[in-house]
Amino acid sequence: MQVRIVSLAAQPLFVLRVQGPFAQSLGPGFERLMAWSARHGLRGQWMALYYDNPREVAPDALRADVALTTASVTLPSDGEAYGIRRGALAGGLYALAQVRVTDNDFATPWIALFDQALPACGYRPDGGPCFERYLSDGRGSGEWLLELGVPVRKN
Repeated sequence: MQVRIVSLAAQPLFVLRVQGPFAQSLGPGFERLMAWSARHGLRGQWMALYYDNPREVAPDALRADVALTTASVTLPSDGEAYGIRRGALAGGLYALAQVRVTDNDFATPWIALFDQALPACGYRPDGGPCFERYLSDGRGSGEWLLELGVPVRKN
């Protein structure tokens, strides 16, 4: 796994909070956000932001935001009724890795990033939310191209 350390600017988002095991909560969250964004003709990149470590937090308590990047400063009027709010990916120093997911196995690349790739490059997580940026749509095939992002600081 190749990791790049880059400084990212803050990215405005439309987000929908989901809670529970990621394998069960993210799909319905994305379906809801996709339907809402399609009604408003919104386009952007799809992301998931992760707030909890599944090694430390019970599955039912795991929190994530499904998100759509946006340049808009205004949330469409029905956003709050759908549980959608404005948010942001914080700017700062990130470790980025482009990975391919097969058979919907999202955990394996994350484990490799945290257990092997980050320690090898001399950085450690900085405590902020991690993210996935979806570079392909694998809903039909189970194969995805993703960019994983972790806020980091030098060891």
